[in-house]
Amino acid sequence: MARILQGIPQRRTIFAGAFGVALALMSSSVSASPPERRTYELRWEVAPSAKECSAGESKVVAAVTERLGLNPFTTDATRAVEIHLSRRARVRQLSLTFIDETGTTRWTRVLESSSPDCAVLLEAASLAIAVAIREDLDASSMTAVPEEPPPSEAPAPVTVDSNADRTPRVTPPPPAKAGAILPPRSETRRRAMLGGSLAVATGALPGLALGVDLGGKFELISKVSVSGGMTYFPDVEATDRRFRVGLTIARAGICVEPWTFAWAMVSSCLHGNVGGTYTLVSVLQPISPEASFFGGGAFGQWVGVRLMRGVFAVLGVELSVPYPRYKLTVEGTGHTVFTTTPVVAHNFIGIALRTPEP
Repeated sequence: MARILQGIPQRRTIFAGAFGVALALMSSSVSASPPERRTYELRWEVAPSAKECSAGESKVVAAVTERLGLNPFTTDATRAVEIHLSRRARVRQLSLTFIDETGTTRWTRVLESSSPDCAVLLEAASLAIAVAIREDLDASSMTAVPEEPPPSEAPAPVTVDSNADRTPRVTPPPPAKAGAILPPRSETRRRAMLGGSLAVATGALPGLALGVDLGGKFELISKVSVSGGMTYFPDVEATDRRFRVGLTIARAGICVEPWTFAWAMVSSCLHGNVGGTYTLVSVLQPISPEASFFGGGAFGQWVGVRLMRGVFAVLGVELSVPYPRYKLTVEGTGHTVFTTTPVVAHNFIGIALRTPEP
């Protein structure tokens, strides 16, 4: 009888110990549960000019899911990723915006591509979205650390059989953090161009004059550049063969590119010109050049066609108004050898190099 009475409290003690171990395991499981993952609403908009990219939404979702190993997009999410696709000429443009749970825009990026289809642009957008979401998910996993539950009263001392199975408490390892990769940043790259051309002038010298030109421009802001150059025309024989006239002109001003194409460029330029005219005389004869130096303004239109990466064929024409007009007369006779026309035309054809190239 004594043995039975001794066994009853022993069984109660083992039951109490098992109950305490179960409570400990339950509290461990609750405390180690991962934080709720963040989700995003994908807002997709395609302009009529880029309707060939309308089916790209599913491709973006699939690409982002493959990169992250999960699908972060839901329709009821408080955060949002906005994508707007448009097209100008042969250049497609994708605007990518991230909006947080308060409705505040976190950042916006603009991607452009002149590829014949939408695949390159969609792939770049998928990469940017995946990298940004990975950063956001990693940040949330580091900040949302579960709190330890308050200590509970220790169970009564128990005697447990040493051969009984025990389930050890295992603390799950912290999630591995991927290397921090920032979303793509929009950088302003100033483009410069330098080129050489064959020049043809009409009205500046007697008859048609052939010369050489060296010019360039540097981008100040988008589509606006400072421009400069110099043109040299060797001496040309006048109608009076005793005289030959040559010319050198320097120019500086502003150029605007109103249209953007992947394969060409169009520039409209306003220049201020300064120049000097010289005269060669084969027979000694007094002459009276009324203005050997002059100034003036010019308007030019330039077109560049892309031959290869960074190399353009350039065509240009500039109309200038020289002041004062050059006039060459023979002293004592009043004979006029040559006078420049009120409006002078300069035509150019050549090769130019542009850098940096996308």
